[in-house]
Amino acid sequence: MTEKPEPIRLQRSLLREVRKLAEEEGTSVTEFVNVAVAEKVGALRTARFFAERASRADVPGAIELLRRLGAGKPPLPGDELDAREADDDVVLADSSRRDRNT
Repeated sequence: MTEKPEPIRLQRSLLREVRKLAEEEGTSVTEFVNVAVAEKVGALRTARFFAERASRADVPGAIELLRRLGAGKPPLPGDELDAREADDDVVLADSSRRDRNT
């Protein structure tokens, strides 16, 4: 069972652009707006999900784990760091040790 469509109002300039893009895509204005809104909802939910996950992250612990597991092993092809990235890694690792010792 489909839900009854909810009327929405768009600015004239935006509606003109939506009509043009919907025609280029070979779809109706309604379908174009539905897909656009669904994409935005998905993007916002994804951002919220990763922000929540990041708030629970143990960054110093993860860096220490990676350091232990990679000790004495050369990087795999394609995983090498350029000099600038390597410097950033050292700074991050040093700051994580400092945070853990406080």
